[in-house]
Amino acid sequence: MKTLFIGHTLLTAVLLAAIVSAVFFFVYDAQYSSRRIAECKRSANKALCYTNDINDTFKSKGLPAAFAFLTAAYDADPDFAGFCHSNTHELGKAAYQEFHRTHTVELGEKTSSCGYGFYHGFMEEMLAQTGDFAEARAFCKYAGEQVPTPPGYTEGACYHGIGHGVTDGYDPRLWGDAHALAAPGLALCAKVASSTDEWQRRCYSGVFNSIALLYRDPKFKLTTQNPFTLCGGNYAALEKESCYDQMNTLAVFMGKDDLSQAIGYADAIPDAKYRGIAIKGVAGFYIQVLKSAKKAISPKEVSSVCGTLESPFRDECIRGFADGIMEFGAPGMQYVEILALCSASDLSSDIRPVCFKRLIFLSELFYTKEQSQTVCDKVPREFRGEGCR
Repeated sequence: MKTLFIGHTLLTAVLLAAIVSAVFFFVYDAQYSSRRIAECKRSANKALCYTNDINDTFKSKGLPAAFAFLTAAYDADPDFAGFCHSNTHELGKAAYQEFHRTHTVELGEKTSSCGYGFYHGFMEEMLAQTGDFAEARAFCKYAGEQVPTPPGYTEGACYHGIGHGVTDGYDPRLWGDAHALAAPGLALCAKVASSTDEWQRRCYSGVFNSIALLYRDPKFKLTTQNPFTLCGGNYAALEKESCYDQMNTLAVFMGKDDLSQAIGYADAIPDAKYRGIAIKGVAGFYIQVLKSAKKAISPKEVSSVCGTLESPFRDECIRGFADGIMEFGAPGMQYVEILALCSASDLSSDIRPVCFKRLIFLSELFYTKEQSQTVCDKVPREFRGEGCR
C-alpha cells in the first residue's frame, strides 16, 4: 500500500488499522464484487452501473479495492472492456476529490489499468479544481516513484493527464480554430513539464488527444478533410510527434471505424517519421474501438491492412496492434491476446516475427521477471530472441 501524505504525520496505530482493514476488505470484496458484477451484467446501462459500483467501492473500501473490483469486472464481463478506460477516468476524478479532502491517496500497479485512465481523470480534476501546476508536478513525480514499473509510464501518464486537464474548449472565442484551442495547453505544458523532453511530449499528447475529441463534437465548430492536417502547423518537433500520434482517434472517427480507411489517412503523410508514428497510433487505438464494439481482433484484417504497407510502416502497424492490446486489454493478461494474434494461422508470415518480438519486448517492460519468462516459454522457439530462451 502506497500513500501520499501532505502536511500530516502518519501514526503507527493508524497504519496498523489500515492494514487490518485492507485484509478484511480483501476477503469481503470477492463476494461483494461477484454479486455487484452479476447485477451490472443485467443492467440496462452497464457503463453507469459499473462506474457507480467502482466509485462506491473506492469510497467505502479504498483505491486498491476499487481496482480489484475493476479487474474482476473485466474478467467476468466481456462488455466491460468497452468502457473500462472511461470508468478509470471517473475513478481518477473521485480519487482526486478524496485526495483534496484528506491529502492522501493510495497507489499501486493496477492504477495503470485500461490505458492509465485513472491518472488522466485525476489530473483533469486536480487542474479543474485548483489550477496548481506545482501540485500537479509534485503528484506526477510521486506517482512515478510509487509505481515505477514500467519505467516512466506512470509519470508520463500523469503528464498526459495534465494536457487533458488544460485543454477543454471552455473559451467559445476559440471555437472553430483548432490551433487556437491547442495553443494555451501547449504553452502550459512547456512550463509545467519543462524538466524533460519526455514529460513535455506526454503532456502535449494530452493536449492533442483532447483536440481530437473536440473535433468530434459539433459544438466546437471544428472541420477538416484530413485528421492530420492540424499536425502540419507551425509546431516544434515534440509537438508534432504528439499530434501525429494522438490524432489517431480522429482518424478512426473520420474513417467511420474502418481500419483500412483510418490507416489510409496515416499512410498518406509525406514525412516518413511522422507517417510511422501515425500508423502505429491508429493501429493501437483501433483496439479500443474493437473493445467498445465488443468485437474480436481479426488477424486476417490485421494482415490485409498492415501487410499492404511498405516497410518499415508494416512493422509499425503490427507493433501498434500489440501496444494497443497491452494498453486496453485485460489487466495483467494482455499477453494472452497478443500471443493469439501473433500465433494466428491467417496472420501474414512476414509480420509474424515482428509481432512476437513486440510481445517479448512488452512483457519485459510491463510484467515481472517471472511473468515475462512465462510469456517467453509460450513463444515458439524460432521467434525468441536474446534474453528469451
